Amino acid sequence: MVYLALAGLTGVLVHVSHRLAQRREAEVAAAARENPKGRVPGFRRLTGITALARLPGDRLAVGDATGRVFVRDLHAPPGTMPAWWAAHDAAVRRLWPLDGDGLATASADGSVGRWGLDGTPRGRMRLPDAHLNDAVPHAGEGTVYAAADRGTVARLCDPEPCWKHLGVHGAAAYAVTFSPDGTRLATAGMDGHVALRDPLTGERTAQWRVSPKWVTALAWTPDGLFAGDNGGRIIFIPGGDPEAAPATLPPGAAPVVILRAAPELAPGGLLLAGSEDGRLSVVGLGEPDAAGLRAPVIRAQAETGAAVRAVVADAGMIYTGGADGVVRRFTLSPDGRSLAAQGPLEILPEGAAGAVDVDAGL
Repeated sequence: MVYLALAGLTGVLVHVSHRLAQRREAEVAAAARENPKGRVPGFRRLTGITALARLPGDRLAVGDATGRVFVRDLHAPPGTMPAWWAAHDAAVRRLWPLDGDGLATASADGSVGRWGLDGTPRGRMRLPDAHLNDAVPHAGEGTVYAAADRGTVARLCDPEPCWKHLGVHGAAAYAVTFSPDGTRLATAGMDGHVALRDPLTGERTAQWRVSPKWVTALAWTPDGLFAGDNGGRIIFIPGGDPEAAPATLPPGAAPVVILRAAPELAPGGLLLAGSEDGRLSVVGLGEPDAAGLRAPVIRAQAETGAAVRAVVADAGMIYTGGADGVVRRFTLSPDGRSLAAQGPLEILPEGAAGAVDVDAGL
């Protein structure tokens, strides 16, 4: 009984901490809107970066904790001001390119915006009364699948959700992803479970517990489904099959914040993992054991210097977005066993209008 009481108290304290972080994000966003070209009193560092995406034409999209979006030409000389706009009222959670010349942005404010690359609005979908934690588009469908607080998973259509389910992952759903062929939808969250769902209805087709902790991130590669938790574990489910025996990396020193499949880096694909302690890890699968099972292994790792909130790879370059507001670049060696730092990437020139100082702990 004492153990259960302590476990319950720990869950309550962690949930309160999560709510305080959300409130902090809202305060930062409000301060930035009131003073968009100056310094925000009481904050010391540049806005935390919360989302990254590579765009056609060698451009990088960057989303931050105040809801701003920047589009940076990677060939522009130092000192060049990027296109930027205030896209949302809270942190940007996800970015992805749209067909043609556009960008989609998903935010903690519960909305998904569509934009031209100069910030011209092209429409918005909303998940009312929800703090959105993750979102992913379905290729060719024009809809977006979201994970949010209150255990909410939803399919967003224009202008109202096609479906929405509450309380399916405890107090919060943190992650959503599709299988590489786009036929299977997986969600996960605070209850430590991964669920497979029918994309058309949201109805659960399978569910199983993969962690005693919160599942904070998901990514699906051709080999299977990966889940990261706030105990620092990365769990591999072969083929995304709920009947398959999972394999787990030994827990790291800090929560897993983000997982992203990186098919650009190697045939068959690798996994990029970012942690709260600033570690960037390249994860692959080891050799089959006697039973033919393959376990995840860390192939390469680097210290970035700040909690990794976002990561994306393209053309041999890996970009990370840190809680300290810095985009860092890394290259992976040809054998895939070491990462080399290539220095930070300037997003806003020093002293440029639009720079906002905020706390690095977001």
